[in-house]
Amino acid sequence: MDILRIENLNKNFDGVDVLHDVSFTVQQGERLLIIGPNGAGKTTLFNIIGGQLPATSGRIFFREQEITQKPAYQRAHLGIVRSFQILSLLPNLTVLENALLTFFGCSRSRFELFKDWHSNKEVVDKAGEALKMADLWEMRYEPVKLLSYGDQRRLEVVMSILLDPKLLLLDEPTNGLTSEESTSIVRLIHKLGKGVTVLVVAHDMDFVFEVAERINVLYYGGLLASGSPDEIRNNPKVKEIYMGNGGS
Repeated sequence: MDILRIENLNKNFDGVDVLHDVSFTVQQGERLLIIGPNGAGKTTLFNIIGGQLPATSGRIFFREQEITQKPAYQRAHLGIVRSFQILSLLPNLTVLENALLTFFGCSRSRFELFKDWHSNKEVVDKAGEALKMADLWEMRYEPVKLLSYGDQRRLEVVMSILLDPKLLLLDEPTNGLTSEESTSIVRLIHKLGKGVTVLVVAHDMDFVFEVAERINVLYYGGLLASGSPDEIRNNPKVKEIYMGNGGS
């Protein structure tokens, strides 16, 4: 079953076509990776799916409901959750406290209103399960500012997971990470159940081929190719882009 359907999506900035006639579907439980050279339109596409940007034309359906005109917060309520490239953690709070903020609001003032959070076993247990899944439980009382960048990226993914997404959008989750840190993100994605569909923009090809069940290739704002990792790896047009033109 399609959880997301994109139909003839176009985006124009000041007369310049950034996306043109992009159409594809995402299956329930699928791990779909979106790749392409710099300037291909990947982030613009993500911004439109997440509701941060309006499309110039085209339609978007989520679980058979049209969401083309819905703002980002309404899409989030439907289960579309996005993790951004830029970290949005509160550095002076602990790992566990940041995770709990997912339940109690996104500001420290709201968190402080919830004086008895330690006694709320249900939310602490849920946060703990997610932190254990990400191998962050042993660091739960550490201030976030003391964590490595890779651990902070994992925590941000954990916080996205705690929002109970139906569709999780990850924008360059391994950007700036070491190979070992990237592998930890791969493990975390593999641990997610099929109840969570994962759509990822990435340029790290090792990461892409470890995670993807299917890959879409954007090129100059259009969908150049779509297929399994093996199909994309052996696609002559994709090879030309990445080997001939040095796309990242």
